[in-house]
Amino acid sequence: MNKVNSTRKNAAEAVEDVIAEATTKARRLRDAAAKKLDRAPEGDIRTDLRDLVRRHPTAALAGAAMAGAILSGMLLRAGRR
Repeated sequence: MNKVNSTRKNAAEAVEDVIAEATTKARRLRDAAAKKLDRAPEGDIRTDLRDLVRRHPTAALAGAAMAGAILSGMLLRAGRR
């Protein structure tokens, strides 16, 4: 039984590490995008966003999924009031 608990604990720690790393990468991308948007003229924003998605498609997809989940949660809560 101790081996099962130890394995489960190790797996949980590995998952936490992956989540922490993904969160750190997402923050870095968010910060870089915010800085770039602040400096760029409006016409360049679309091009820059397209380039960012092409370079980091997984991060862009994860960001879109998180934004969708947050927005849907907000809309569901607003509909219940």
